[in-house]
Amino acid sequence: MPQSAVLVANREVIEQASASGAPQNVYGVFRPKEGLIQILSRTPDPSPPLRRIGVVNPGSREKGTSIALPMEGRTGVIVLDRGLPEPSEVRLLAPWVSLDDRRRGLLPNEGLGNKEVHLIGGGSLGSAVGLLLAQAGVGRFRIYDRDWLDTPNLARHVCGLVDLGREKSLALAEQLSLRGCDALGVTVDVTSLDDRQLDLLLKPSDVVVATTDSLAAQFMVNEAVVRGRKHAAFAGAYELASGGEVLVVSGGAGPCLYCATGFRATAMSALSLHERRQAYQGADENRLSAEPGLAIDISYLAAITAAHVLDLLDRAGSRAVLRRRSTFTLYHGPSAPRGAQRELFRAPLESIAVTVTRDDACPVCGFVSDREQRV
Repeated sequence: MPQSAVLVANREVIEQASASGAPQNVYGVFRPKEGLIQILSRTPDPSPPLRRIGVVNPGSREKGTSIALPMEGRTGVIVLDRGLPEPSEVRLLAPWVSLDDRRRGLLPNEGLGNKEVHLIGGGSLGSAVGLLLAQAGVGRFRIYDRDWLDTPNLARHVCGLVDLGREKSLALAEQLSLRGCDALGVTVDVTSLDDRQLDLLLKPSDVVVATTDSLAAQFMVNEAVVRGRKHAAFAGAYELASGGEVLVVSGGAGPCLYCATGFRATAMSALSLHERRQAYQGADENRLSAEPGLAIDISYLAAITAAHVLDLLDRAGSRAVLRRRSTFTLYHGPSAPRGAQRELFRAPLESIAVTVTRDDACPVCGFVSDREQRV
């Protein structure tokens, strides 16, 4: 262990703890190999990797290295926990407002900290979308997934080696929490929920993002979005993530996922929801099922999906042009179209905007794709 270290402190954390006047624990990370002590939070979550670093406004019983930190109009005193080396240098991080400066002009002036996004699927695509939205300033996330991280996920998931074997929902929630978000992971099979349970879960969401590779789950979420008049984005990859598609549903008003996939069973409107869902499972399996792919291809589709979500969160923003262009867009990634995709795409990075027109025959939202236009 080095005899001295650099102390890096989040300015807001120290100021808020100091202003309370009472002893306040602060949390962070100690990296002995780097000789670095980081004070990052007033709460231990996400834990790990955060641990208690010391106490601000220490009492007389606190033992350890005492450091005075200059704050606005006063001095904050922190006592580091015993076992931590005495810092030879102190660095105060730039205030959080500097982060908002980087976003100014791209996002609403009041920010997105009060917006809540629900991710249905915490896999490769869902995790990448969540990370981009967290970096854009979305304040709250809820992640629903039934699976756990396995070795192949390392090629394309935002989580890493230390997360192998963990439930995806919990591991992704921790990653987003490390970006300063309020993120909660729920390990659940969405298809095991009834309508009331699913509606209650999604009720507080501003936007629902469905990237799960379960078609049954996708369509159950679609019905919940229509029932709750929610904004939603449904995204899926195909052909090893060489391309993908994004459907935007605004206020549950349609066109919905059922419309966009362009299939209907005979007399479907007469079937029960349970019977419809059985038909969903036999639907065009290559249409909206998520597939594995390298992170570079997943990231391309994730960026497009996240842009559409930001449009839904900021309806008057600069990305509203996406909604005016189409509600259902197909994209090909940075590789040459091959296989069945050669019939649809002519070149890499090509996009196709689809116009879906109203038809009251749709049993979910009253819309169906009876006419598609390439623009």
